Amino acid sequence: MENKPNLVIIGVSGAGKTEVAQAVATQLGLPLHESAHYTAKLSGQSPELLAVRETTQTQEHQLQAGALAALKQTGIVVLSPDAAIQPKVQEKLKELKHQGVKILELYADFNTLAQRTGLNAPRSISLGPTRRTFRLLVEAYRQTYAELADEKIDTSLTKPHLVAPRVVALLS
Repeated sequence: MENKPNLVIIGVSGAGKTEVAQAVATQLGLPLHESAHYTAKLSGQSPELLAVRETTQTQEHQLQAGALAALKQTGIVVLSPDAAIQPKVQEKLKELKHQGVKILELYADFNTLAQRTGLNAPRSISLGPTRRTFRLLVEAYRQTYAELADEKIDTSLTKPHLVAPRVVALLS
């Protein structure tokens, strides 16, 4: 029988996925698996280097492979924002959901996300409308996540250790 996660956490950058997952994994005594770790292991480079060194098609393939590897693990799985939108990953998430695995989306309001990701810092005008681009990306990702997640938890204006008990309660 194939392993499957106890919980999969998805969400955009800055939603608090990793910190909440760490707190939940600690409380439940479960291992934590991040798709970014598997992507780095399989590709031989960090996701940041992958983004600048490889074509979009190669990046997507590596993100997908890392996410699918993570989703074969028992414990808490955190998917990177880009991994969760890959079609084969979405298929796997729907399959896991059908098997009773909880899929949780963590989200936060835009101002909180901007603060957590550093988009509230002054930027060169030559970079273009980075906040607007990020906002559109967040909206598009959240639409996709809405189809996948069983539950959603707002992490705006709260700390991971306060969110973790709510997540643990979902698994009970």
